[in-house]
Amino acid sequence: MSEITENPFNVLMKQMQRMETLIIELRQEVATTKQAATTTVKEKTGIALVMEVTGLAKSTIYNMVSSRTSPH
Repeated sequence: MSEITENPFNVLMKQMQRMETLIIELRQEVATTKQAATTTVKEKTGIALVMEVTGLAKSTIYNMVSSRTSPH
């Protein structure tokens, strides 16, 4: 009994199409992640970022800066 095997070029084409689909999905995921990261950085800058990182109140940070006691 002889088995009918699929044309090797068809197998390669299917694999290449799957790879292309995965690459497109990865590109979209990277673009989405990059956009989200950029948005987060833009939203939190300056005093808002310092407050988030240190956990200190805005007035505390301003007092430390004005008295030159802020760590840097």
